[in-house]
Amino acid sequence: AFAERPLLLPFGIEFVLSPVAPVLVVLLTVVAAAGAQESSTFNVVMACVNLVVIAAFVFGGAEEVSSSNYQPFMPFGFTGVVQGAAIVYFAFLGFDSVTALAEETKDPNRTIPLGVMLTICILIIVYVCTAAVLVGMVPLADIDDSAPLAKAFDYHGSTWLAVMVGMGAMSCCMANTLCSTMGLPRILYRMAEDGLLPTQFKDVNPTTKVPVIGVVATGVATALFAGLSDFTALLTVTSIASLLVFNSVCVAKMLLRDPWALAPVGFYTTASFAFAAALWYFSWHYWVVGLALTLTAVAMVWVRPAQHEHNLIPFGPFIPLVAILANNIMIVSLGPKAMIHTVLATLAGLTIYIFYGRKHSVLNGPRAATEETPLAARSANA
Repeated sequence: AFAERPLLLPFGIEFVLSPVAPVLVVLLTVVAAAGAQESSTFNVVMACVNLVVIAAFVFGGAEEVSSSNYQPFMPFGFTGVVQGAAIVYFAFLGFDSVTALAEETKDPNRTIPLGVMLTICILIIVYVCTAAVLVGMVPLADIDDSAPLAKAFDYHGSTWLAVMVGMGAMSCCMANTLCSTMGLPRILYRMAEDGLLPTQFKDVNPTTKVPVIGVVATGVATALFAGLSDFTALLTVTSIASLLVFNSVCVAKMLLRDPWALAPVGFYTTASFAFAAALWYFSWHYWVVGLALTLTAVAMVWVRPAQHEHNLIPFGPFIPLVAILANNIMIVSLGPKAMIHTVLATLAGLTIYIFYGRKHSVLNGPRAATEETPLAARSANA
């Protein structure tokens, strides 16, 4: 009832009152503030519940799968696949939260990459199986966007399974939100260590050993967005922001290999975005241009030997450059409205950097490269 009359603002922004979502976010913020061990335990329990529910959906729904529902196999063509991948990109956000916990992890050089790779592999398997069963159970025209998994069982008259899957969907949302509530405060903590945010964000609670100010700030901001934002717009902005973040990771990885690569990689990133727009809005026959751009950038980066051998990656820099191109294509596929929202969010971040971070950055003063952070020290002594 609250969502029937959203408040429309400039740039297509909508405010929709949703009182339940902020309450759940606040509860998860309390869990995250209780400590890394407590949050991890809660997250493991939620993950187990999620896997049980997904298994129930896959095996329970497999009996209702009809091969006729797979025809046509790609009803919206390849462009539909790309746009779908861009929309659900946010569902893969859990693995980047693992990297944010590196300072509180034993043997992070081995544990973090292993955890990331295992997480991605498990996610791919789970999502592919779930999507295959859902599409096979219900004709495309009858899939309910509001609760597709639960309604799929309703479609076949299995009410008790529908209730079980519906509760599992809420558990999945809670687990994903908790991961972000655990990971983002650690990112804010590191930014505060670097002087890009106020020093209060690096205050670690001596009892719980978590950056409590960052946890509270994350919880409050998340609750506001969850309670007042249009869900679809929030998903698209989250996906675009994630794609931009991983673009920056790809660029950073090549710059760590050789700082000289800034010019060609910067040019390639900009040109590939223009190429992605040409592909999406004009013709996919422009793929040859994208291939030429990628190979040219690879040649320009590879022409110089790596300056830092320990930052090499397999098939680099080809993989980061292809990833940038793929990310840009998915960004463009989400449409201009979502990109406008993302630009506004980016401008807000740049404002903080220009008026605070740039003046207080530790790059403007000496700092030991091997300095151990308080969070890492306290976690090691825990």
